[in-house]
Amino acid sequence: MTVAFSAPRPGEYVCRTCGFVLQTRFINPSTGGVGVDARLQREECPNDGTLLDQRTEFDVIVDMDANCEAMLQRIEKVENLAEIGRAVVLEIASSGVEDLALKNATVDGVLEHIRGLGGTSCEH
Repeated sequence: MTVAFSAPRPGEYVCRTCGFVLQTRFINPSTGGVGVDARLQREECPNDGTLLDQRTEFDVIVDMDANCEAMLQRIEKVENLAEIGRAVVLEIASSGVEDLALKNATVDGVLEHIRGLGGTSCEH
């Protein structure tokens, strides 16, 4: 199945100014009806009052790309924080700390220990 990038998506409208997406799909359990409310005229965006445009397949692809990129950046930040945490634990373990519990601690344990000492806040 080939889909043209400019093909409109039934029942989906987008604000080109703020990115708001309106979907008019419905499911009616009492009648078993499933579909799109085609009666909708061009609506105004509730955020900025501009008219909504019909959303296209290309819009969906652009949104998915942006969402994937944002998710990859969040994953990278988490990986960096985990690496920093491991380095902190290794540094403490190799620094001759006498507290055996701290020596064998996890990152969370080390952060809890630091908080317990009244040290620097480790909250994000």
